[in-house]
Amino acid sequence: MQGGEDIQLLVFRLDDRPYAVELARVRKVFRAAAINPLPLGPRVICGVLNMRGRPVPVADLRLRLGLPSRVTALEDRFLWVSADAMDLILTCDSVDGVSVFPRSTMLDGAEIPERPPVLKGVVCLPDGVLYINDPDTLLNLREKEELAYALAEHDE
Repeated sequence: MQGGEDIQLLVFRLDDRPYAVELARVRKVFRAAAINPLPLGPRVICGVLNMRGRPVPVADLRLRLGLPSRVTALEDRFLWVSADAMDLILTCDSVDGVSVFPRSTMLDGAEIPERPPVLKGVVCLPDGVLYINDPDTLLNLREKEELAYALAEHDE
């Protein structure tokens, strides 16, 4: 457990399970849109969106979390987040909103055995568990290199 102040989380859903990212990481939430392909990109990147004149990679969070894949629907939402000195767009089914929890209620992901690397921690809820994702760890080093190469090729 971690002590200190409150943590503000944007709660979203994948297959009716609640997940979250720290609100400070979120730049924008918007309705799903057509994704442009990004040849040569890592498998977890399903394409790019033109965000204010520059391509922003769209990450398939389902793939990273080991959930069944599905085609993006018009009702889905995209989360534009800051991640490890880059911007990423995460796909999700829906957004519940912002929740605030005392940081002391969050179990640090490092304390969870056999956790996915993207899991930053969990908060126990009265009706289940809220999984907190860390966008910084969504891509491993090889995937970051593949993404940089694919984006450079995309710009040419």
